[in-house]
Amino acid sequence: MEKDNCLTYTDQIYKLDVSFFSELRKRILYNGREWRWESSICAFSAVDGSLWLDMHSFEKNSCRFRDCASSSASLLARHAAEKAQRVSRFTPEAKDTSDCRCRFVTGTLIVYRSLSDFRSVDIKQEAENAYGSISFGTAGDLCIFGTSFNHAIWCKNDNIIEEVRLRSFLMICYVDVKACKCHFYISSPIVKPRVPWLWVSRIGINLPSGMESSEEKKDIPFGIDNEVIAKIFDYLNCSQPRHDFFALCISDGGIHFFDVCQISSINGNSLYVGSNECSYRDLILCGVGELPKNGALPRHWCTALLAILHMLKLCNTIVNLMVIDTNVLGEYEKIKEGNMVGNVAMLHRIRLGPCLISADDVTINYGYKVNMEYSLMKAKKHEHIVEFKDSSEDGAEHKVDAELHLHLMKWRIQPMLDLKKITDLRICIVGAGAVGCQVIRQLLAWGVSHFVIIDHGKVTNATRQCLYTAEDIRERKDKVFAACNAIKKVNPVAQVTPVKMSVPMPGHFITDEDICERYNNLRNVMMDCDSVFLLTDSKESRWLPSFIAAEHTRNNFESSEKGSLEEVLSENKTTERLKGGPIVISGGVAFDGWMVIRHGYGTFDGGCYFCGDVQSPSDSISGRPMDETCTIVKPGSISTCAAAAVELLISLTQHPDGPQAKHGSCSCLGEVPHAVRMSLSDLSLQKIYIEESETCICCSRAVIKHFRSNPIEFLKKALRNPSFLSNISGLDKTLGTLSNYSAKDVIVESGFVVL
Repeated sequence: MEKDNCLTYTDQIYKLDVSFFSELRKRILYNGREWRWESSICAFSAVDGSLWLDMHSFEKNSCRFRDCASSSASLLARHAAEKAQRVSRFTPEAKDTSDCRCRFVTGTLIVYRSLSDFRSVDIKQEAENAYGSISFGTAGDLCIFGTSFNHAIWCKNDNIIEEVRLRSFLMICYVDVKACKCHFYISSPIVKPRVPWLWVSRIGINLPSGMESSEEKKDIPFGIDNEVIAKIFDYLNCSQPRHDFFALCISDGGIHFFDVCQISSINGNSLYVGSNECSYRDLILCGVGELPKNGALPRHWCTALLAILHMLKLCNTIVNLMVIDTNVLGEYEKIKEGNMVGNVAMLHRIRLGPCLISADDVTINYGYKVNMEYSLMKAKKHEHIVEFKDSSEDGAEHKVDAELHLHLMKWRIQPMLDLKKITDLRICIVGAGAVGCQVIRQLLAWGVSHFVIIDHGKVTNATRQCLYTAEDIRERKDKVFAACNAIKKVNPVAQVTPVKMSVPMPGHFITDEDICERYNNLRNVMMDCDSVFLLTDSKESRWLPSFIAAEHTRNNFESSEKGSLEEVLSENKTTERLKGGPIVISGGVAFDGWMVIRHGYGTFDGGCYFCGDVQSPSDSISGRPMDETCTIVKPGSISTCAAAAVELLISLTQHPDGPQAKHGSCSCLGEVPHAVRMSLSDLSLQKIYIEESETCICCSRAVIKHFRSNPIEFLKKALRNPSFLSNISGLDKTLGTLSNYSAKDVIVESGFVVL
């Protein structure tokens, strides 16, 4: 037996889309904490036998074509659809279709956590574990990959062609999730007879001449010319063989086509195709594939050929195989008109070995793909490397390190961390000054990407406000637009909405039209967010946002017959979010300290920012001298205040009670106090609880009830006459009562003053 005559097969062709590696990286971030992660994936099997892997390969049998039935009407139509998809270079969308006729090959994906584990793996042992062993059934059926070699594999069952189960693949990889680099081995096994099949002859089929002249041609009882090739292409143009092969019988001047499943028995030297007898010498098993220069057969044919010939009990004889070049499948019109010139197919005459009796008569070739760059290095011979950073999701390389850092928190520090509750947050920032800029920067580090920024000022101090630059000052940019630009530079895919607006403030003049318009705008923005940070530099500018939140988040007030403001001022339909409203967190800084407080929410009855006040908010901005127009603080106050405010919100997202968490209770990230106060002079920190005040000018029952009775009039009076708030809340009455007490009437019990 000459080794040169032994039948050989081409390497398996893989088409690996970068979306596959991006999706794999994403799944590792969410699920890949284990040192070894194994999963089942599906590769799309193309007409030419190539296996396609993309982002949809993690879904079971996900159709790739908009109109699968039409694109699968014939083999030529399907090949044209696949070719168009490859040329477009776009990852196809997965389609949910009941008439999908795509073919899929199920494989195994194994992911290792470290490069050293990946390179030390025994790839042969992994393949044995993945593919299983070969066995023979009691009926003589050869079983491989869990599939028996019998007629059933050629029948269509539940829209899945069983024959594809004769194929499989294995991918072993390590993904550097930070560098977006994947190291992998990939294998596609074939089952071969232990006694090799031999080539008797290989004859090229060219048009217009037909079969090449050769000595071996004399032993062939049939001829293949333009007419035969044209009829083959007519057959492929009107139908799609359900298998890798179809049968062609040329006898008595006729050309007949059959499905492989129609070849049902053997009798001496004859085969029965349905009810027709056909000599095996006149039978040609045909399929499509590449035509390599060395004449090798397509790799995906090997196991299927073995299945066919074992099923027919053909052995120690010569069979005919014809490979139709996939490169000419698009030339149907030329072939039909007789204008095609060139090689279109190759006829192989194969001498089979002895019949298969036991599992020892066959062997598995695992077929790990060789990397030609490392072909001389035994340790790395089969290792392939793909870098996909430039093609990562949305082209946003910035997300790589940010996502990795967050997921490392979950993997290594806090497994209970729910990152989605953080990254899905929609944040409203009222006041894009020094603290506001720091809060935004902290939230970006937590992966938050949805912001609404409200401010009406221009950039004036870039040294304290970390989102701005000297160029922004020179160009007199508005803070909201400069902040948006800065956020986009950090996170290009962030969704940022700038709202240039002056928040209505008690004691500041405002027209009736502006009251309604600005209130509606502010309310709509706040109600569309999950959390609102109040970070302005004056107390009165926090009152209206605090009041809006209180009116929507407190559940212990009755609605009046006239309804709430959204029924009076706006015709817009309220959303479900209005039932709860946003979490409000206020932060304020002083020269050497700061305070952060979360406002009461639902069943959490903690006080709001104004519950500790003993006077109505008034105009504290107009008429200030130059040295009082800017808050004088230590730089450390700004950053630590922002950090505390953000961490308080993040902890609340992880608490089982959410924004209704009680003071002092804990989430997986730690305690969630009501308020925090810090002094930088002595580095002291206090966690305090501020009771809800019955006379609060913002969130008290009396104020909200008065608002609901006549919203428009309430806002006019509250904004134009600040003392109106202290009057209706009962604060004036309480202060009047206090003024009537003398020092001798004061009783102190356990450190408390009793009035």
